[in-house]
Amino acid sequence: MSKRFLVLWCLAAGAAVGCGGQPTAKVSGQVTYQGKPVTSGRVVFLHESGPSGFGKIEPDGRYTLRAPLGNNRISIESREPDYQIASGGKPAKDGFTMLGKSHIPEIYTNHMLNGLTFDVKPGENKADFELK
Repeated sequence: MSKRFLVLWCLAAGAAVGCGGQPTAKVSGQVTYQGKPVTSGRVVFLHESGPSGFGKIEPDGRYTLRAPLGNNRISIESREPDYQIASGGKPAKDGFTMLGKSHIPEIYTNHMLNGLTFDVKPGENKADFELK
């Protein structure tokens, strides 16, 4: 077996299995809020055993990621950029950072309270999230 083949096989196996030996699969979908696409942010799939997968939300609300197989809790975040606050008359860069305003209700950032789950199966999965 050539070294090149062995390296390619290891890369392919690593992509299919993911970090820590946990099998993963592709998940894609769209995030909407009040019927309109969420235009930025990220979707995070958190497996009950610890591993997670996350993907960036594109301007059309679509995302793609690799997530651990099995039941995952979902966290969705979409907010304005963070900003600096001045402290004690110092320039803002020496102050502290404030989180930008959320574009969706904050409850969706909390995977333990928002009720969003998805069971990831082998192969390709489609998971759309219609937030209210």
